[in-house]
Amino acid sequence: MVSLNPDYSPIFKINYSIEKNYAERDYQSGARIVRVSPHEFPNGVRGMYLPASHTILLPNDLVGKEFDFVKAHESGHAQGLHNEQATDNYAALQVGHSQRQLLLN
Repeated sequence: MVSLNPDYSPIFKINYSIEKNYAERDYQSGARIVRVSPHEFPNGVRGMYLPASHTILLPNDLVGKEFDFVKAHESGHAQGLHNEQATDNYAALQVGHSQRQLLLN
């Protein structure tokens, strides 16, 4: 596959044995955090937790409050929360703002 984006990392082709040396960790869940191209996610998806590898995938274009919220949301999944509303509430408590507040600003 040829890509025009030099940061393009197909999610299912990430070499996790190499990536784990460079990835950060979520201190609350212990999950590995890997930044990938936003083009790797389905439309409307801004983060993903992969339980099989205990890995949180975040798009590399997330910054600021949106990054904090999405990271906390996926951390909630990594800690065992499966309900989307529950993980949104967890993230809002962790970062001090809701996803809805981000959309209004």
